[in-house]
Amino acid sequence: MRRLDEESHTAGLRITTYAKDPANSVHQLVTGSRRALADLSATRARWHHATRPAPAIRTPAAHAGPRPPPTSPATTARNTR
Repeated sequence: MRRLDEESHTAGLRITTYAKDPANSVHQLVTGSRRALADLSATRARWHHATRPAPAIRTPAAHAGPRPPPTSPATTARNTR
């Protein structure tokens, strides 16, 4: 969680720096901001992946009802002459 806070602070500083520089065009501001937010998004994704709960193990008895009957192979509806 601390890494995520640090990364968000760094992204905010980078965006502020881009915004305060009068030499930057609007396009440069948008591009730089998107890059800063991409780094933050990558950190957030790693944090979510690391903190998600383990997947539940499914057993065959966990199904809600009976299994559907097997389907027959598809037949062709082609007419012959």
